[in-house]
Amino acid sequence: MAEQSGFFPDVNGDREYTCDFLAKWVASFLSNGTYDGELAVNADGSGMSVTLSCGRAWINGYYYRGDGDLALAIDNADGVLNRKDIVVLRWDINARNITAQVIKGTPAGTAAAPAITRSAEQYDLKLAEISIPAGTTAITQSLITDTRLDTEVCGIVHAVVDHIDTSTFYNQIQSDLAEFKATNEAGFTAWAAGLKDILDDETAGNLLNLINDHKADQTVHVTTLACTKTDTVYALTGLSASSGLISCVFKADADYAERDTFTVNGTAVTAQLQNGESLPDEFFKAGATVPFIYDAENAKLNFKQSGGAKLNLFVQPDEPENKNGLWIEAPEKHTVNRITDKNSFTIGGEIRTYDSSLNVGSLFATISDSDRTVILSYNGDIYQIRGNKMNDVLYLNIYRWNHSTNTTSDVYSHSSTMSGKASTQNISSVIACISGTTLYAAVSTSYGPIKATIICRFNLISQTGTTTLESLTQDLLTGYSGESEIDPSGQIGYQGTKVYFIFKERGSTYYTRLYSFDFATNTFTSLKTIVSGSTGAAGWKQFSEGAIVDDKIYYQCFTDSSDTSQTTIRVFDTTTNTETTQSLGGSLHPLPSIYGITAYQNKLYLQFQTYNTTLHEYEIGVWTVRPIASFAITIVAIIQIGTSLAVLDSSGHIQYYDFVSETLPENSLAVLDGTSRKVQLISTSKQNLPLYFQDAWWYGTNFNEYPTYTGDGTAWTKYKN
Repeated sequence: MAEQSGFFPDVNGDREYTCDFLAKWVASFLSNGTYDGELAVNADGSGMSVTLSCGRAWINGYYYRGDGDLALAIDNADGVLNRKDIVVLRWDINARNITAQVIKGTPAGTAAAPAITRSAEQYDLKLAEISIPAGTTAITQSLITDTRLDTEVCGIVHAVVDHIDTSTFYNQIQSDLAEFKATNEAGFTAWAAGLKDILDDETAGNLLNLINDHKADQTVHVTTLACTKTDTVYALTGLSASSGLISCVFKADADYAERDTFTVNGTAVTAQLQNGESLPDEFFKAGATVPFIYDAENAKLNFKQSGGAKLNLFVQPDEPENKNGLWIEAPEKHTVNRITDKNSFTIGGEIRTYDSSLNVGSLFATISDSDRTVILSYNGDIYQIRGNKMNDVLYLNIYRWNHSTNTTSDVYSHSSTMSGKASTQNISSVIACISGTTLYAAVSTSYGPIKATIICRFNLISQTGTTTLESLTQDLLTGYSGESEIDPSGQIGYQGTKVYFIFKERGSTYYTRLYSFDFATNTFTSLKTIVSGSTGAAGWKQFSEGAIVDDKIYYQCFTDSSDTSQTTIRVFDTTTNTETTQSLGGSLHPLPSIYGITAYQNKLYLQFQTYNTTLHEYEIGVWTVRPIASFAITIVAIIQIGTSLAVLDSSGHIQYYDFVSETLPENSLAVLDGTSRKVQLISTSKQNLPLYFQDAWWYGTNFNEYPTYTGDGTAWTKYKN
């Protein structure tokens, strides 16, 4: 065992101490952590950044000090997925410093904060977590969770030596106790003997009788009042006491209705629950025995809260220890301090007044059968990504409709000339996605030996594009190297930088396949063969469209209006690469390469039946259809823009479908009755969850979708987002 000690005077360099030795010495009496109240992470409210306040910290015996506020940039939010970042102080022995850093999380439907680093070379103190919902443009204080007091990841600096040897005190106490017993025990014995002399047989017997009588008395000391209800007034009579708190009870002669009143011996009094709220409707029924405590000085009847089993309501990120009630897994903890009572409202939307001036123009029109398009939105603007093959030239264009100016322009264009390859008939795939502030797009063609690909990256802030990959010999989107012809069927959704799409292969055997392509790595994956056959009718699915909700792709893939598979939605789980189907009980009519299905929260919106101009809504998991709006002309695209759906018709006009509901107080809760399909708003004084319920909403400052669980007392079970 090596021995170390210090600090001793140095003689000719024989007592040199390293910084590591000094750090270990400091760490022996100061813990890791921040100083109380210092180094707070705050939102500055101006955009995607936070501010670290001044302060001090110790990590492994090394000192950190920030002498002023420090601005830390937060990467832009993903357009589709949520994310959690963390702010840490990082001790780095190789870099020889301690610095404040933002560690970026991975975008996901249900985001998780990245893990902190604690190794021999690096050590983190986590100061805060930052929740970044999809589409966030500014960090607010409600998105920041302070973790400085969590000793598992940070903690407050304190002395490591926090106790002293107490054996001396213990020995002293034992000595004092022995001295006390020696001095006073004889006196107590003498007092007890004197008490026996005072309590002769008669006196002791009377005392024992009183004790036994009290024990045998089973009478409850409560005043019973008479009750008579006239109109809306309960008249309680028979109370003789006029001061103090008096336990009372009465037998109700009629059902209680909300806003009924009470009198005691003819004097009007206030009736309330223990939490100060008024009595809810049907608080008691006729014939019920109703207990209460009468506060004579304040003329108040105080009733015990009742009305059924209590429903615990939790809105927080961590699993509640009490596993009984309803838990909405929000990214921050909130107290549900008000629950609206005796109201109802409609979950749904309405079409705005038609404005014929909103028009994306002819640039969004499909030119020929060789065109394929994908339509996306960003910050209220609509982008059309178009791939086209004209003779021996392959084109990739991005068009933007600016909602502020109501103008359309070509913001990106690239072409590749395939010399001597004019026989190519069309393109094989057009795909696109938006991740953060970047739009990724690609087009490919594959016809026998003729293959080509264009891939680009477009910055939505600077409105500039870069061609990142170009090939005149390969179909980089599918990796197909055979001699068959590849035709597009359609893009059906994306997550982050990964796009899911369907294409048709025409050769000796006809195939329809589901693929994914990740723009982050420029790699493709073959996920499944949807159908195959010896003829095009058996192996081709002409049209495809879909949307992604909670890691599941809801899509359709069929040949034409006579294809019976139109009545079915395919559900592909991207986490397990497995697929199920769900009958819709009707048929859908999409148009080639146009998004005819989009998702908002847990509902799908799509055009229903051939050339029908009615927008329909399907709730995922319930699968009941609800027609919600009619249009004067055929719908060609449905795009989510914020909390609205933009509906494009074949003339290029745009109409908006807004999601609206009655405004409820912040931190209120509503439960949708699964039997009557009506929304029942429950109160804190009557927390009875309907026997069958379908959904629950917590109303905060924003409308977001969070996992929701029910607890039976032993475990939480997820039932809905």
